Amino acid sequence: MNKTRKFWSKGIASFLYRRYAGVRFFKMHSQICEEFVSGKNIRDILDIACGPADFLDLVSKSDPTLNLFGVDLSPKMVEAAKDKLKERAKITEGDIDSLVFEEDSFDLITIMMAFHHFSKKREAIETLAGLVRTNGRIVIADVIANSRPQEILWNCLEKITGVRGYVDHYREKDLVKFAHQAELSCTCKEVPGMAKRYKVCELSK
Repeated sequence: MNKTRKFWSKGIASFLYRRYAGVRFFKMHSQICEEFVSGKNIRDILDIACGPADFLDLVSKSDPTLNLFGVDLSPKMVEAAKDKLKERAKITEGDIDSLVFEEDSFDLITIMMAFHHFSKKREAIETLAGLVRTNGRIVIADVIANSRPQEILWNCLEKITGVRGYVDHYREKDLVKFAHQAELSCTCKEVPGMAKRYKVCELSK
């Protein structure tokens, strides 16, 4: 965890992500905003591992009346998010294990390009299932392996480089299994205009 926090707080990779992630993942963010936010009569949104808050920034511009919350374990990302959103969202430093929200607090919970860093994926989904309201949605947008050999290769390369802290890549079938264990349905789709490894997965009660 400390290594992951350090990687996303210091160095050129952290700087480049804060500077360009919004452009890199704009299509993904736009798809999620259009499908799960715009015109959906929701009030409260939580973005976990929010990074520099590019998604929350897009959401706040689409509907300034929404109550927005962001959490990230990197102090540098939190600083960037607060600077970008000012009073439009409440941004705090933390991770999935440090959430202090009451049950049934959110209509939408998102995790963008970060679930592969979660060491306890099933437990994380169970936690989020308690925080999302009935008829709410949990959306996990991530790079997801298309086969077991690809998953093994990605994880081997992560261990060899060892720079990003804890990483555990997974397949769509794994996410579906974790969702079902938390009594949630799960459907995944590709993001038009992006590589097939990028998928948006909707988990619902």
